[in-house]
Amino acid sequence: MILTLAFILFILMILIGSDRGAKSFLTLIFNMVALICTILLISSGYNSLVITFFTCMFISVITLFYQNGINVKTKTAFISVIFTTLLLLIFVYCIASKSIIQGIPIEQQFEGEMIAYSKNINLNMTDIEISIIIIGLIGAILDTSVAVATSTYEVYTNNTHLNKKELFKSSMNMGKDILGTTMNTLFFSYISEFMTLMIYFNKNKYSFSKIINSKVFAQEFIRILFSGIGCIMIILITATITSNVIMKIKNIKSKAVT
Repeated sequence: MILTLAFILFILMILIGSDRGAKSFLTLIFNMVALICTILLISSGYNSLVITFFTCMFISVITLFYQNGINVKTKTAFISVIFTTLLLLIFVYCIASKSIIQGIPIEQQFEGEMIAYSKNINLNMTDIEISIIIIGLIGAILDTSVAVATSTYEVYTNNTHLNKKELFKSSMNMGKDILGTTMNTLFFSYISEFMTLMIYFNKNKYSFSKIINSKVFAQEFIRILFSGIGCIMIILITATITSNVIMKIKNIKSKAVT
């Protein structure tokens, strides 16, 4: 069934996207391989935070440069994504280490025991939780960064008289429009994963206070909050970097002409 669905996806991407669709499908495969390698390396005992950062770099390079080509838009988006990822790693580490959301929640442990999962994996679960949050965010951050960088570049192309401040303001206005849809996408993605457990809570007459104090609820809710923070950060950082880079290129060209 999985192979059938993958084949249908491939055919649809080729029919609708032609060469671009084929590149997108290959990008998806490369990213899947990167995630599998990440899991294997972390399982082998390598530092999960370092591995996560380099995985995000690889995914960014493949998604931006292989799929969309090397240009001003993808370069500024790449710099923005890497800078945002570094900031998020530090920020998430500070929060996650104090909120104690790492590990497998009690509500999910019974399932693991039923299929004889071993609990003794000898890994830093806090670092793994941080890796899960960052990798879960990288797709949305990439999409948002590309959208902001591209729209900023197009605005400048059609309005070359704009100064840096005006270009940045236009970029932020477009970012605000993107933010709402991106946040909804992430919100429903996390909530849909949580629905089965919510039904379980309801059937077993869990009180509201017990639900909001459960680790599994805290994990999902904190991930949603980090998603929102990450999306806001990437919009601000991409708008700043892109407007600055475009203005520098403009100044260099004007000096070359004179």
